[in-house]
Amino acid sequence: MSKECTNCGETTENYHDWGNGPYCTACFIRCDCGNYMIVGTQHEFDSRNLCPSCFDRLTVVCCDCSTILWLVDSMRDNNARRYCMECYEGLYTFCESCEEETYQDDIDGNGYCPGCSESTDRGYYNPRWRYYDVGENMSRAREGRLYYGLELEVENEDNVSEGPIERAFPDFVATKGDGSIYNGFEIVSHPATYEWIVENRSKWEDILSIRDQGFRSFNTTTCGIHIHMSKDAFGEKHLYRFLKFFYGQPDFVRFISQRSQGKLDEWANMNLDYDNGRKNDLKYKSKHKAGNGNRYSAINFQRDHTIEVRVFRGNLNPRAFFKNLQFLESLVRFTKNFTMPYMTVEYYLKYVKTHKEEFEDLHGWIKDNMNKYTNTPIETTTDVRDEMSLGEAIELHTGCRTVIAR
Repeated sequence: MSKECTNCGETTENYHDWGNGPYCTACFIRCDCGNYMIVGTQHEFDSRNLCPSCFDRLTVVCCDCSTILWLVDSMRDNNARRYCMECYEGLYTFCESCEEETYQDDIDGNGYCPGCSESTDRGYYNPRWRYYDVGENMSRAREGRLYYGLELEVENEDNVSEGPIERAFPDFVATKGDGSIYNGFEIVSHPATYEWIVENRSKWEDILSIRDQGFRSFNTTTCGIHIHMSKDAFGEKHLYRFLKFFYGQPDFVRFISQRSQGKLDEWANMNLDYDNGRKNDLKYKSKHKAGNGNRYSAINFQRDHTIEVRVFRGNLNPRAFFKNLQFLESLVRFTKNFTMPYMTVEYYLKYVKTHKEEFEDLHGWIKDNMNKYTNTPIETTTDVRDEMSLGEAIELHTGCRTVIAR
């Protein structure tokens, strides 16, 4: 039986009885969310038909140029205003010292915001970076080499100056103020390879001994340890596996970090929806080495040359401090040498146990604290080389013959 379309007036046998219908097939369309619409009520955007609700929820208007764009492709400033990427990068940058969002016009010749520029004039912070490797001390990083830059936040109730620390290690650390720290400052290392840090461990142990002078980092409400890693050291697939493990094992990462869930949510959010949508997709991050619009993410990609891991709780205990660095170095190697089916806590722990002499602090800390963690590995595929053991996999990838106890 034919009916006349309520919208266009055409008589057709292909119709939908819906709402005030019937409507012909040409006038009856569907939004991606599943809601039905009548032609003329939809919003056509980016070759897609969106219902009014989805259009309002998924798109924004750039506050500067008035261009309509997807919400996930926008950038949000500290005042919650949204911009397209081009306008945002034209208006804002990040201070080289405090890393806070700052208007381009307010940045000085050294890349500092007004507050940090004033502090630098007083001699507090002057990051003319040196890149440390075994047998090398260079003004430029070697391409593709993995360097670590460590930021240790400390507090002291007696308001002791950071000057003596920096004067004791002028070639290795700088210090800077941080408004988020109560009566304290940050100790910032120059970039160094893992091998150099291991060889010069005593330098960090000397720095950590400031706990004997009344400094603290663990028992505070604001202090953390942020570790920067060279973006150049990661290929796309390697970075994807690294991120997949990191974000796929939130309970284990929280266990290693020694932070409460509340503090992670505040300073190093592990939720991939935290910044809204595609820019927090792991494949996007891995391909572009970018993606988060808010620096308080667990892994911050906003810096030009480094990935900043922000999850760790502040610590002046040498074993716990080096545990954090060894976690990242071991995870870098693990995710570089093994494929996706192995990206579980179970296989990672076996890897650490196999290399326990190299990662002694990490292995010992996990062993002593394992009762605080419940292992809940992510789902894996079933084609794990016909249930190949990790020992066999390590033999295949590294030639290691170590027998791993089940």
